Amino acid sequence: MQEYNAKIKIENKQKSEDGDEVFTQNLPCRFMYKGKKAYILYKAEGVTSKIRVENGIVTVTRMGEFSNEMVYHEGDNKPFLYKMPYGEIEMELVTERVFINLDENGG
Repeated sequence: MQEYNAKIKIENKQKSEDGDEVFTQNLPCRFMYKGKKAYILYKAEGVTSKIRVENGIVTVTRMGEFSNEMVYHEGDNKPFLYKMPYGEIEMELVTERVFINLDENGG
């Protein structure tokens, strides 16, 4: 398994009754392949995040003061717990589309 320093651009689109919002972050990260799985590790605002990409499914695991695990699979609706210092809240992740652009050289 070879590990590389890289950069990641994360775009999240959140829909609510008040309208849509898009949040974008550009962060340094570590990128690696282990077998047919790709891993991206990064830190933001005191939270360590691990992204695993395998067979068109993206799993994001956050560890720290705010923690959760979200599984993005096209067409799925999945509940998950968002853990915060002051409690937990159950949320639903609705994945309309998953776009993955990765190869041995990154993406």
